[in-house]
Amino acid sequence: MAADAAAVRRLAELTGAADGDVSAPLAAWAASRTADEVMTALQAVGVAAGVMRSPGELQTDPHLLARGAWEWVDRPWIGVHSQALAAFREHGDAYPVIHPSPLLGEFNEEVLGGILGLTAADLAGLAARGVIGRAPVASTRTTVRRPG
Repeated sequence: MAADAAAVRRLAELTGAADGDVSAPLAAWAASRTADEVMTALQAVGVAAGVMRSPGELQTDPHLLARGAWEWVDRPWIGVHSQALAAFREHGDAYPVIHPSPLLGEFNEEVLGGILGLTAADLAGLAARGVIGRAPVASTRTTVRRPG
């Protein structure tokens, strides 16, 4: 509780709120700044703050770049792209990407045949019925739209 009260006092000082209600002055103060400026200023006075970034913006986030959060991998169909590394580290090092995420059906034979013991005839039958494959199939599902 004391930490919360101290944070409110720091915010009130930062925003010029005389009565301790920082909502309106904080909104007005933040409106003329970038999200990164707001985050940096709040952190400078001891307020835990961070920028909410879109997935596309994460690849240029200074903190994530400094931590080496991405590894560039070459993938069939899409080419070179960034692959997120595990957020945790062992002895300060990130775990490398050993294999990019599998493509659709890439390991059907290894998993269904090698691990689960299905025969080549079983796999061919599943493929003929459209149960497995390497290409997406058109959906027969009806799309339900929200009213309004």
